Amino acid sequence: MDTKLDDNGLMTPTTRRRFRAALVAGSTLPAQLACERLVSETEAAALVSLSRSSWRRMWQAGGAPAPVRLSPNRMAWRLGGVLDWAAERPVVDVAP
Repeated sequence: MDTKLDDNGLMTPTTRRRFRAALVAGSTLPAQLACERLVSETEAAALVSLSRSSWRRMWQAGGAPAPVRLSPNRMAWRLGGVLDWAAERPVVDVAP
């Protein structure tokens, strides 16, 4: 997928939505299995528009989904858990 970046080098909201949809709908797996797909720390942080260090602090504090330990030095997150967690986050109205 061609990733479009804004002036700050971050994914634009439209690109981020398309990226999320492609992870689930664009997969060759059924939707239920696609949500069980494991994503890396970098992918999980990008999905919720956080830096890796902010994402790590949140899950270590218990504020984000727990990872699955794949080996002593490797962890991953379930895609469905990350997307559900992001959908539950409060929406903040910001005045223009």
